[in-house]
Amino acid sequence: MKLEDRRVRRTKQLIKQSLIELMHEKPFKDITVKDITERADLNRGTFYLHYVDIYDLLSKIEDETLQAIEEMMLDYRCKINMPSCYELLDELFSYIEDNRDLFEVLLHSQSEGIFLNKLQYLIKTMGLDLMNMIYKDTSRPHYCYFLSFVLNGVLGVTEQWFNNGMDMSSTEMATMIDHFIMDGISILAKL
Repeated sequence: MKLEDRRVRRTKQLIKQSLIELMHEKPFKDITVKDITERADLNRGTFYLHYVDIYDLLSKIEDETLQAIEEMMLDYRCKINMPSCYELLDELFSYIEDNRDLFEVLLHSQSEGIFLNKLQYLIKTMGLDLMNMIYKDTSRPHYCYFLSFVLNGVLGVTEQWFNNGMDMSSTEMATMIDHFIMDGISILAKL
């Protein structure tokens, strides 16, 4: 039974990797199941055992990626008394760095920003919960604005990192962004 599970995981990984490679080469709307199965050296029937169509495949890739990020944020919630968010940022940027090809296509693909919208929603929702836990005495509008500022800043800096060929390590990115956030939090704590 474990061998079968391993084969299924390997097959799904081949299919996902084929889609990611193809998304580097052409717009998502131009990719077909045939393109994916030819790239993965599988037959179409195998594809349809696991996915309804390429939109289902992309949605599952996005959901798995978001789930990994959500798990990082949930783990961080357990360490809420930490003086900064460096540990979370370091884990997040290491994950992005390790999955560079995936993030490049998800953040810059022709899938009309669906992944980016889902990511923003996840971070805002979980971020507001974290802010509520940490800054109970600060008014909600202040940390809503602060969270929006941080979210857009982190996404902008991440995009710049990609545009610069990921010229800094994930640790350097985490350190820099942690400093940006902590300086902003010191202002928030005074409000």
